[in-house]
Amino acid sequence: MRDYLSAITPHIQKSTLEILAQVEFGRLGGSLSSLHLITALYFSTLRFEGSRMIDRFFLSKRQASPVVYACLTEKFYPNGLLENQQWVPGLYPRNELFDVISPGSLGMGLSVANGIALASRMQKIDRLVYCLLGDGELQEGQIWEALLFASHQRLSRVCALVDYNKIQMDSFIKDIKDIAPLKKKLESFCWNVVEIDGHCYQDILSAFAQFSHYAQNDLGPTCIIAHTVKGKGIEQIENTPQSHYAKYSLEELERIL
Repeated sequence: MRDYLSAITPHIQKSTLEILAQVEFGRLGGSLSSLHLITALYFSTLRFEGSRMIDRFFLSKRQASPVVYACLTEKFYPNGLLENQQWVPGLYPRNELFDVISPGSLGMGLSVANGIALASRMQKIDRLVYCLLGDGELQEGQIWEALLFASHQRLSRVCALVDYNKIQMDSFIKDIKDIAPLKKKLESFCWNVVEIDGHCYQDILSAFAQFSHYAQNDLGPTCIIAHTVKGKGIEQIENTPQSHYAKYSLEELERIL
């Protein structure tokens, strides 16, 4: 599986960059930092029946939606059908095949994921619920209310993924509102916590397996802290706040790719 994920990653990277270049708007740095996590979710972890998703994935970090477009195209639209739609950064294509949402304001996604997990448990539906959060987003108070709710309700089938690239819109997290030590804080909220390299598929797949174990044994909610690099893959902007708004034309992409 690791070899397969590594093989398709360049296709996802290329599609993500092309989408951002076409619309001339978006969040390049945060899309590239979360790309491996989202790719692993769609191609190794989320369960589907045909094109219907059994599990649920909520992109609370909605800036990374171009990566979701790229994964949906690669997985379900190899002939480019999805590419005919207008790209809208921060939003998903809405159709009958995908039950995935992107919330409005940052900080809402984990609350929605908790609600779906609780409803699924009440309805006895076998479903795992994943939610991708940005690290700057963790400065929002609603996130910590949602963390408390999940542990209080013992929502063992909820997995929060934190894209911990340590940079937000205009500066480093530590200089705006530091969230460290993140692991200790999450553990104090009674969450299982796994720390990984967010660009290493071996780490990512191992973390998803650990979450599955915790879920099956009802051991409480799980958070995967993925240490990532903002702007990963484009050397000129890696690990810089400037990567957040970096833009490239289709012509410039030829050289980058």
